Amino acid sequence: MLPVRGERVVLRRMAEGDLDRFLAYRSDPEVARYQSWEVMDRDRARGFLAHCAVVTPLLRPGHWVQIAVASSHDDRLLGDMGLFLSEDGTLAELGITLSRDAQGQGRAIEAMRLACDLVFGHTQAQRILGIADIRNAASLTLLQRAGFTFTHEESSEQDGQPITERFYALRRSDQP
Repeated sequence: MLPVRGERVVLRRMAEGDLDRFLAYRSDPEVARYQSWEVMDRDRARGFLAHCAVVTPLLRPGHWVQIAVASSHDDRLLGDMGLFLSEDGTLAELGITLSRDAQGQGRAIEAMRLACDLVFGHTQAQRILGIADIRNAASLTLLQRAGFTFTHEESSEQDGQPITERFYALRRSDQP
């Protein structure tokens, strides 16, 4: 299934060689601002990447998998994407994180579309969810530009603070 190549990005397994770039953008407070993951130290990040590179099965029902979003030009890590497939295989969820220097260039939407093609092409998922904090205007716009439709809002808590998240869905039948 992987790698999946696009014009500007490639979706591939994470690799140990991604460590410095991974740590750089995952430690950037502006990139991490609306994310639920925690910043990792070097050893934990190394173990995480090693696990993602070879252990985690891709699109296994009931599990998240983290994949790399890299430059199709030079394979440099630009960010990562989390993909989840529900236990019954009918629903997927995805989330994307890009380094600041890779944002605003159309790479995120290309990566999202490649990921949706991957999910719909290799699973029985009927819908893919994307969820974004309402304060994250860039992510809300990205989901809409990728063809996702707003479904609802939910209030929750993150790091002890109240947040509101918007839920978007792309149905198999709506895929462009």
